[in-house]
Amino acid sequence: MGVWVMGTALMLEPHAEASAVFEAYRGERDAVRRSHLQVIWLLLAGETPATVSRVSGFGARWIAKLVGRWNAEGFDGLGDRRRDNCGAAPLLDTAGLAASAAAPLGKGTPAEFIAELEYHVIRSGSA
Repeated sequence: MGVWVMGTALMLEPHAEASAVFEAYRGERDAVRRSHLQVIWLLLAGETPATVSRVSGFGARWIAKLVGRWNAEGFDGLGDRRRDNCGAAPLLDTAGLAASAAAPLGKGTPAEFIAELEYHVIRSGSA
C-alpha cells in the first residue's frame, strides 16, 4: 500500500492487517510505542499522511521515518529507541579532562586576574 509523505510515495509493507495493528495499538501500555502503532494503523486503514499528522501530532518527516522502520522491522521497529542511544562520544578523554582542569584560568596571581576581569567589565560598560 502506498502513501505520499513529503511529496514522495512510500510503500507500507504488509507485515500485518490494519485490524491486527489496531488491536496491538489498543493493548499497548507504552505511550511512545502506542503512538507509533496509531500512525501505522491509520496509514494501513487508508488515512492520508496529512490526516495522520493532524491526529498524531507527528510531522511528515517523522511519519516517513516510522514507515521506514515499519517496513524494515515490522512491529519490532516501533517504540522508543532513546534508551538504546548512549549519545555522542565524549569530547575529552580522562587525560584531556585532567589537563583542562589543571590549566590556569589566567596569568599571574588570582588578584591580578580579578583586577583584569574588573577592568574589562567596566570598560565594556556591563557594570
